Amino acid sequence: DYCNANTVKTAPAVLWTRIDSATDKHMDIPKSFWSDVTYRDDLAKIVCYESTFEYHAEAPGQYGWYQMNAPLISSEGVTFSEYWSGTKAEHPGWYQCTAGERYIHARYGTPAAAWSHEANYGWY
Repeated sequence: DYCNANTVKTAPAVLWTRIDSATDKHMDIPKSFWSDVTYRDDLAKIVCYESTFEYHAEAPGQYGWYQMNAPLISSEGVTFSEYWSGTKAEHPGWYQCTAGERYIHARYGTPAAAWSHEANYGWY
């Protein structure tokens, strides 16, 4: 499988920066999403599996690192424009991490649980 522990080590640095920044700025995302090495690696494995680290990845109706659809992005408090294009203040990856982390926290509780579902079913 391409998206394994070794691949995570090759994740672009911007992914780690965005995960860290999104986690730091949003109190609704547990700090452990960044500080726990397993959780951090699981977030990267999800992004790898979903988008091979391409923040402008597209599949039918799914977008970005976390391959989220527009209604789901909106339900996590991020506009599609922010998610896809960013703002003057933030790269799109920041918004993608914010929406992705919020979704994972709400649905699975932890990145480890989300990755387990992804690994078993091919989606999270």
